[in-house]
Amino acid sequence: MHPILVTGMLPAVPRLLARCRALAAVSALVHSGEGAPSGPPVYTLRPSIDGSRHHYGPRPVSVGPVLSMAHDGHHFDVLFSEAGTLVWGLSALDEPSGGASHRPFHGEEFTGFTPCLPAELRALLPRQLFNVLAWCRPGDEAWHVLDPSGALSGDRALLHDLTAHPTGPGLKWLGSPWPAETLWEVLDLPSGTPAPTGPARGDDRGEEVFRCRDDSGLITTAVFRRDSDGSHPLHLGMRIGVPDDMVVVGGGAVTHGEPHGALLTASCPSPDGGAWVVSSKDHLVAQPHTLTGYAIGLAVDGVGPAQLASRLLSVRRVRGTVAAHPSASAAAPEGHVLIGGGFRVNWHDGTQALGPGSLATASFPLNGTSWEVRAKDHLLPHPCTVDAYAVGLRSSFTVAGRRYRVDRRVESAPSGTRTTRPSAVVTFDGSGHALTGVGAEVRYDEPGSMLWRLEPLVRDGGSVCVAASGKEHPERASATSVAFGLGVRLVADDLKWPVQ
Repeated sequence: MHPILVTGMLPAVPRLLARCRALAAVSALVHSGEGAPSGPPVYTLRPSIDGSRHHYGPRPVSVGPVLSMAHDGHHFDVLFSEAGTLVWGLSALDEPSGGASHRPFHGEEFTGFTPCLPAELRALLPRQLFNVLAWCRPGDEAWHVLDPSGALSGDRALLHDLTAHPTGPGLKWLGSPWPAETLWEVLDLPSGTPAPTGPARGDDRGEEVFRCRDDSGLITTAVFRRDSDGSHPLHLGMRIGVPDDMVVVGGGAVTHGEPHGALLTASCPSPDGGAWVVSSKDHLVAQPHTLTGYAIGLAVDGVGPAQLASRLLSVRRVRGTVAAHPSASAAAPEGHVLIGGGFRVNWHDGTQALGPGSLATASFPLNGTSWEVRAKDHLLPHPCTVDAYAVGLRSSFTVAGRRYRVDRRVESAPSGTRTTRPSAVVTFDGSGHALTGVGAEVRYDEPGSMLWRLEPLVRDGGSVCVAASGKEHPERASATSVAFGLGVRLVADDLKWPVQ
């Protein structure tokens, strides 16, 4: 038996390691506590291999970590070492044929049968049955795969979690697009550990709430709403999709749960431009809650969504440093106008130790040029990082042979006097601008007040508004809040430009 060389079947080793860490982190979250689901796969990350399972002499290389995956008769291990990366496992066959090509191998038998496996990796194989083996050494441009059962090339759930990746044209990301170490792409996989919020990609389309049109008649934005399918202490990565003829540029979320309430931990764009992603959690005291997410979609007459996403829009992500009260600021690139932004608190992404969590306190346009994000641990320490997202639109572009410049408007309004549950509402209409982004800032006294509401809405009479609310939790603290709304309109230049 000889291996085949395969590119693209498994991701590059650094990305594979990041994905393994993310799978282990989300598995620990979903399978912990009362009421945890019993069906999803279990992923465990160990610092090194279990020496009792390996009997092929002393290990010649440094080994670790190892990800173990188990579900419904399938078991796979992913081992990282200085000599290379190994993937081995036993994939339960639906209809075992009994033929030699599908018979599982024992570790000792396999190493003797396959001299093509490098000796330094051969010494790391366990004394157990497996029918899938793949490896990649430093410098290899492709994975070497021995897969007589067809598990890697098929749709086996666990291996799919390692190999699947988001598709679509994507927004123009400046900086690190959708960092590999985070959980979000894992949560979007059809076979991965599911978020408690229910359906993933493909069933995430939001219901339209209202739409706006700028006074040029060329820009349309619409707000879409989606509710979680149940009440849970933790909602991770709920997507609110926009129609195929639009690209997502903004969004928000509201938690619903009493008596203690729940708080926001993410409100940011998906990398494919098709959805806004929101997250929330209880904190210190159990609070099952529902989550409502909002997405703002943008369309420009005469410009297709692929061209809009790749040529006119941009997303810049900036990650702050680890801190008890982390912050980050992202600016739109030169030649672009800031039209919105978002945030993500990285308390659970596999880059930091698991802990009680960190909660968002601000996500808003700072001086109209950059997007500011802040968070804090609360009552119990949990340092982590935050990501700030700046959504930009090219400051001028051509539609149907005529050049237009982008005129952006930012409105804000404070909540007023200090209170334990500050709430601000800003009205955004009457100027010919279409709403593209929403923001909020909580200005608190210690021990702190955090965001639970960041909502675009329309009042009776058709007034477009943005609501921003914070709350104490659970210890008393006073604060004020500020709500922000951003919108754009196109203004035609006097001269006509060539079609681009």
